[in-house]
Formats: sequence, structure tokens, C-alpha cells
Amino acid sequence: MEQIYKSLRSLITDDMTSEIAKRLNAKEPVISQAISATFAGFLVLTQMNGDTPQLRNIFEEAGSLDVLGKIESVCREPLTPETISIGDNFLQHVLGDRAAGFTTWISLANGLPKVTINTLVAILAPVFVGYVGDKLLSNRWSMRKLLGLISSQKGTYKKFIPEPVS
Repeated sequence: MEQIYKSLRSLITDDMTSEIAKRLNAKEPVISQAISATFAGFLVLTQMNGDTPQLRNIFEEAGSLDVLGKIESVCREPLTPETISIGDNFLQHVLGDRAAGFTTWISLANGLPKVTINTLVAILAPVFVGYVGDKLLSNRWSMRKLLGLISSQKGTYKKFIPEPVS
């Protein structure tokens, strides 16, 4: 069975984490923890939003744009308008007006300023959406299957979620 969180987290290598830490002027171990919390939070938010056509469309669009093929540039270089749009669509759909609360909890849990977490979330959202979109398209998963896997594997990522979000 596909281990969604572990596969997702392994996309961001130590070198990429180092690049992100430099870009955000933060310590690598703290950024690594924040990356883990952000991806775990994205999984919870996806599950909370459920099987909606809008969410599936966001994932499928990102999957068809090969965001994963550009993952190193997403982590190392300024975000392109296309990449920003992919992440923003996802974040707007799953967070809406709760975005500030999501970034606040990750910020508090990791001791990073909110502005740093906002940038990190902007970097990671396209990676997350691209990964999920790729899985939906290449494995022909339904949203129901994806949500079932996320739910059944919560034990692998729950420890990374700040308490009020989980």
C-alpha cells in the first residue's frame, strides 16, 4: 500500500531542505520539522474537505502540469506565476479564511515567524498538490480512495500536526 505521508515527505531531500532553510534564513532542523507539519496539515485539510469536484480538479490540473518534475526549482528558485496559482487554488479551497490559523499553529509549534511559515506553505502547496494530482492520474485513484488512504494512514503523520489542527 502506498504510504502517502512518507512518500510525500521524501520528495523534499536534505539538500532541498537546506536550500529552503537558506532561502528562509532559518535553521535546517526547524525547517525540516515545519515541512513535516505542513505536509501533515495538508493531508488533514484534504480529508476534512472531502470528495469535492473542485478539489479533484485542482489536484488533476497540478498532476497534469508535472509539478513534481520541477520540484527542485520550486524549492530553490522564486516561485513562477503558474506554481503560485496551483498552490493558491489549493490553499484557497481547503483553507479559505482559516489560512491565518493554519500558519499560526505551524509557526507556534516550530518557533518560526508567521511570515516564514507563509513562504514555506507557498513553496510546499504546489509540491503537495502536484504529488496528489500525480497519484490520482497515474494510479487512476478516485477521491474516495485517496481520502481513505489518508484516513487509514493518519498514524504515520499525526505526530507532526500541531494539536489544535489535528
